[in-house]
Amino acid sequence: MPQAAGEGVLPRKFTARYLRRFRFLAQTLFDVGVGAGTPELYTLFAGRKLVLIDPLAEVEENLRKRRPGLAFDFIAAALGSEEGRAVLNITEVASKTGIPERTPLTAEKIIERRRVPVTTLDRIVAESAFPEPFGLKLDTEGFELEILRGAERALQKTEFIIAEVSLKKRFLGGYRFSEVVALLGSRGFELIDILNFRGGVARFYDCLFLRYDHPVFEGRS
Repeated sequence: MPQAAGEGVLPRKFTARYLRRFRFLAQTLFDVGVGAGTPELYTLFAGRKLVLIDPLAEVEENLRKRRPGLAFDFIAAALGSEEGRAVLNITEVASKTGIPERTPLTAEKIIERRRVPVTTLDRIVAESAFPEPFGLKLDTEGFELEILRGAERALQKTEFIIAEVSLKKRFLGGYRFSEVVALLGSRGFELIDILNFRGGVARFYDCLFLRYDHPVFEGRS
């Protein structure tokens, strides 16, 4: 298809090859909201500690079958701002399974409502001796802000965050994009890149946040 005036080919950024330019030092990667897995990050962090967190216990078995050589710890729980239990809305489209109810903008048929345990990233970090610093990936269908609120101490040891952050009103009572940016700004992080930008008006972005003392903010990376 011919390109319109002013358009260009945008690079695919959510790849191990692209992300290597940031020279991440993280020794433990927390993949929260695993789904089918995040092979780009598993490749990038090969040989380092992988901790996969998902409320669907069956995700672990599925991933071990698909990637038999991958070494990881698995925690079968949802993350949030405090400990407890929550109802997980399991949808026909597996990638849209989550705790928040969806608006008509992204509504999906719910095939099961399952009560699942909820813990916090702070609790997980406090109870385990995972090597520092940390990297954090969030894809939790509208629950990202709640998880960050329950990770105040963990974020002090975190080098970077890759999070799917909503722009449009995808979830009932959902957060604003600016709320995530503001919370992370108060914790010392700044948005440095959009990993899935394709032009046009998106419903969400995969955002890369780095600590503001990272060399990339001084043009040294």
